[in-house]
Amino acid sequence: MTATTRPAARTTTRRLIRALPPTPATTWVDAIPFRALLRQLICDTGLPAPVLAVAIGIPPRTARALVSTTHPPRRIRYGDALAILERDYWQLMADAHLPGAAGRVHTALARTCPTIDPAHLARLLDTEQWIAEGLLEGWVTCCERIVIWRALALIDGWTTSEDAQAPAAEAPDDAPELARAA
Repeated sequence: MTATTRPAARTTTRRLIRALPPTPATTWVDAIPFRALLRQLICDTGLPAPVLAVAIGIPPRTARALVSTTHPPRRIRYGDALAILERDYWQLMADAHLPGAAGRVHTALARTCPTIDPAHLARLLDTEQWIAEGLLEGWVTCCERIVIWRALALIDGWTTSEDAQAPAAEAPDDAPELARAA
């Protein structure tokens, strides 16, 4: 019997939260410690940056920029920094399997990729086909949050990619590349 190893304790997180000045959300803070925290969460959870961003509540573009090795940002918004600090591995893993409302996923899928095949969507979301069909048709009102996070990150990838200028019917062709990148 092997003991599961717990990710490193984030005792410095509380100190960092206390060190942040209580300022409005438009204030910017140094990105270096939050870049490290986000990379640690990615490593611990195994979730890609865009999915983790949706789970944390920050824009996926911010998460992608923070983990970028080419031009990482020097500053991030105070609200995004606080959101990264407030979540840890155990909270994310507990929240991942809780039920969540899927209504906004249906409307976003209907807007961005109305012609995607349910089997293809199920593979992209790593879920069962009937859940993907329900998300597309709107009769699934509740599913695991991890599926919702993956769907919202995938939708964000479709709408922010350079190919977003193409008609919505062509969006599924871009999906495998986006899934591999995520």
